Amino acid sequence: MATRENQGLQIALIIFLMITVGLAISTYYFFRQAEEQRNLAENAAKTAAASEALSKSRQYQVQAIKFMIGDPNVTEGGLQALKAGLPPDEGIKDIERIRADFDADMAMFDDTIPKENRNWRTLPQYLYSNLMKRNVDLVASTTTEKQIIKSKEDLQTTFDGKEKALSEGLQVAKADVQKQLDTFASEITAANKQKTDLAGKIDTFGKELAAEKANFIKEKNDAADKIAELKQDASTKAAKLKELTTESFERPHGQVTFVNVRNNSCYINLGRADGLQRQITFSVYDPSVNTLNLPNAADERDESRTQQTKRKASIEVIDIVDDHLAECRILEDNVKDPILPGDNIFTPAWRPGQKLQFALVGRMDIDGDVEDDREKVKNLIEANGGQIVCEVLNDGKRIGNISVNTRFLVIGERPEDTAGEEMRAAYNNIIGAAERNGVQQISVNDLLVLMGYKGTDRTVSLSNTGAADVPASKTDAPQFRPRPAPPAVGNDAFR
Repeated sequence: MATRENQGLQIALIIFLMITVGLAISTYYFFRQAEEQRNLAENAAKTAAASEALSKSRQYQVQAIKFMIGDPNVTEGGLQALKAGLPPDEGIKDIERIRADFDADMAMFDDTIPKENRNWRTLPQYLYSNLMKRNVDLVASTTTEKQIIKSKEDLQTTFDGKEKALSEGLQVAKADVQKQLDTFASEITAANKQKTDLAGKIDTFGKELAAEKANFIKEKNDAADKIAELKQDASTKAAKLKELTTESFERPHGQVTFVNVRNNSCYINLGRADGLQRQITFSVYDPSVNTLNLPNAADERDESRTQQTKRKASIEVIDIVDDHLAECRILEDNVKDPILPGDNIFTPAWRPGQKLQFALVGRMDIDGDVEDDREKVKNLIEANGGQIVCEVLNDGKRIGNISVNTRFLVIGERPEDTAGEEMRAAYNNIIGAAERNGVQQISVNDLLVLMGYKGTDRTVSLSNTGAADVPASKTDAPQFRPRPAPPAVGNDAFR
């Protein structure tokens, strides 16, 4: 039994070994076939890539040939796109050499032929057309040459005839010239005699001319001195005229003489004899302020705008007490700097015994409500004794005219760029008229400040308040005496 079992194991082992060997041989065989198939696939891929490159190269070559023979479906950009990435094989090199010849042939076209029309198919036609044109030009040139030769022969014949005639005429001319020479010689002799006589006359004339020149130079110098004298005189008169026609608030109009704190009023040394009226307003300044330069709206760089002395109060005339005494209501004052006797008063709208002329231009908003206050400004000026003689309305219409007698041009807001051309032209025209006539330009705000305008409605007091409220002991005080007329020295703007 043991022997049979061993035999069975041996047989099983043999069978197992045979199967193992068979599997190993099969595995090797299959791996070998897989390797061969992979190599075949790689070779096929390389062959396919080479075939594709060759196909693209052939396609490029065909398209290049079509382009050179004038196929309208092939463009230069398309050729460059086909050529991109192709290896430079022999076919492409041949095409490049052919393309060089093509470019050389295309240079035969002139600049009038578009590039898209230049190809080997149109070149013969172009060359033939040019050849025919050259032939036509050559025939025309030959005909012209023959005509020129004939004209030359005709001219030569004409020239020979004229030369003969000229030769004969020359002989006659020589005889005439000789005759003229003989006559000229006798005339020269006479001319020399006249020359001698003329030299004597020229010498005499030169002496007379020198004397006249000396007199002329003297007269010229005298005239130059006279002109310089006249210019100096004109300059002096112009300065005098400017001084006489330009006011600058060098002196005050008057002074505060008494202050009634209880009634919020004061008295000034101006009255009936000065032509003072009710409702006229004044700005009040410290007694040390003897000069108040007027801001000039014509020059936005005028430093006087920022250097104006600040007023300490504003007052309004409510009653004319005497020839040189008037009661005023205090419109605005400062508790820290109250109105005191001796304070100076100013206003740009009133002069004793005068009616100042005003001109208005521009939109005037004096209370910040965006509404035009032109009428209010006119009423304020007229209430203070002024007269409106000229104004430019907001539609550009001009009423009245500016003259040398106009005291102020009151300027409101400048018209914006969106305003009408007529309005802007009228604004510029009246500014120019003011400058030509020497009229002082002042902004509406500066005018109201100098007038003592507070910005509130004012009414004339109808109460019995007047000179009776002044203590009897004060009526004889110096501040209530009639104001004497100021001396006529310098600018009389504040008389």
